[in-house]
Amino acid sequence: MHELAEEHPEVQIHASASRISRACSEVSALLRTAPTGEASTAAVHAAVEQLRECEVACQDWLETVPYQWKPKHKAATSDTAAESPQAFMYYRDIWVAIAHYYHRSFRIQLHETLVRAMQFSSDAGGDVLASIERSQKAGRELIEENMLSVPFLLGQVDSCGDVVKDWLPLELGLFHAAVALKMIVRSPLAAEGQKERAREFMEAVLHMARRETTENRFAAQ
Repeated sequence: MHELAEEHPEVQIHASASRISRACSEVSALLRTAPTGEASTAAVHAAVEQLRECEVACQDWLETVPYQWKPKHKAATSDTAAESPQAFMYYRDIWVAIAHYYHRSFRIQLHETLVRAMQFSSDAGGDVLASIERSQKAGRELIEENMLSVPFLLGQVDSCGDVVKDWLPLELGLFHAAVALKMIVRSPLAAEGQKERAREFMEAVLHMARRETTENRFAAQ
C-alpha cells in the first residue's frame, strides 16, 4: 500500500517539489556568501548539478504520468470568438490542473536559481552562456503553460476542452489563477510580453474576485 501511495502522481509532485525547494535553498545560501569569498566555484557547480538532476527527474515524471493526468492543449482557430480564450490548456479536473501548476511553479523557481548560479560562475564561456539560455527558454515555456491554464482554473473551459457559456468563476480557481499570474509578473525569466499579458489577466481576475465577494455578501444578508 505504501509503495502504491508513493507512485501516485500527486505524491510524486510533492516529493519533487520538496527536493527542488531544498536544492534551491542550498544554492541561494551559497550565492549569498559569494561576495565574501566563502562560496567556492566548485561548491556552486556541485549545487548546479543537483538542480539539473531535479529537472531531469521532473521531465521523467511528465513522460511517465498516467494519461488521465496529462494536460491537453487547444490552439486558437480562425473561428474562435473574440470573447473566448484564444488558446488554453485543460485537464481532467481542477485538482489535476492545480497539481500541474504547483509542479511548474517549482520548476520555474529551479530555472531562476540555475540562471543565478550559472551567472555567478567564473567560467562565462560558450557552454555556460548556452546553459543560461536553455534555462531561460525552459522557464518561459513553463510560464506560458501556467498562463494558458488560467482559463481552465477560472472555469471558462471544461475538462473536454469546450468553452463554457455563462460560466461562473470558481473560488478555488480564482485563488490559484491569481497566484500563478502574480508569479509570472515577478519572475525574472518571464518575457515582457508575458508579464504584460499576466497584468491584464490579473486585473480581470481581481475584478471577478471582487464581484464574487460582493455577490456572496448580498446573498448572506
